[in-house]
Amino acid sequence: MKKGYIQARGAAMESTVEHDSYFIDSATKPKRLHVMEWRPSGTARGIIQLSHGMAEHVGRYDSFAREMAHDGYILIGHDHIGHGRSAAAGGLGHMPASGGWQEASMDLQRIALHAKDRFPELPLLLFGHSMGSFLARTCLIDAPDLWQACILSGTAWNPAFALAAGQTLIRLEMMLRGEHARSELLNKIIFGSYNKKFKPNRTRHDWLSVDEGNVDRYMADPYCGFIPSVGFFSSLIATGIPYIQNQMHLAKMNKTMPVYFFSGADDPVGQYGKGVERTFQAFLDAGMRNVTMKLYPDVRHEAIQEWNRKEIREDLRLWLSSNL
Repeated sequence: MKKGYIQARGAAMESTVEHDSYFIDSATKPKRLHVMEWRPSGTARGIIQLSHGMAEHVGRYDSFAREMAHDGYILIGHDHIGHGRSAAAGGLGHMPASGGWQEASMDLQRIALHAKDRFPELPLLLFGHSMGSFLARTCLIDAPDLWQACILSGTAWNPAFALAAGQTLIRLEMMLRGEHARSELLNKIIFGSYNKKFKPNRTRHDWLSVDEGNVDRYMADPYCGFIPSVGFFSSLIATGIPYIQNQMHLAKMNKTMPVYFFSGADDPVGQYGKGVERTFQAFLDAGMRNVTMKLYPDVRHEAIQEWNRKEIREDLRLWLSSNL
């Protein structure tokens, strides 16, 4: 276990945050998961489990994790299958077409049980961003009582016609190239339109954030921005998204769990707010009784890393203080 200490600065004081990085068995051995953990020096008030987005890794949440640890929360998260240091050699960006989504969901549950075992007296919240929010929504269906609350950032609801078109292309790519091939075609079709609203573009990832420094750090990170495999796209579009958009599945969620949706109103992943609102309504239709939503104007996909992250993170703190 690799240990370190990070100085987390608050408005009027400074405290020490203990930080660990280690590996544990995945839900499907013999794979290993890279886990990162941030803990406050004093008494903890709860645990926030991080579920990161597609083509990134949990280490990108270091600034957010340090701030929340300074406020008394333990942050724990792992690199998903095919991501970061959990990816096998040559496996960055690959998720098996068959069973990959279920494996990723089971890994989140594995980390939750690991966190509960380490800190049994503390409430546990699941925080999912983007693809990580899709996995979080899967877990709310499959393991509705494992977490006490949930935060969904940069989530979406995909139209049936778009899913059908994507699934057709994926089947063709699978037949022609196999599931391990990196699909520039699928990557361009799915993500290529995201930058259009923000022309003239400075980079191909302007859609991520108004904050240019955040975009530049993403592009310089060797674990970010990879082109996923055909199998990865299949797992996401043919399995994961249809599963979480099935109203019969949503009915299995814990109706009393507090859930907070937040997103940028300029986030193309969430259809500029429309997909977030559609998901929010689906939760209400499923009988969820404690759901809240906030959309931030002039904010793109990575809201907690944005130009107004101080405001967004403070809103999260206020919600957490009332719901965890």
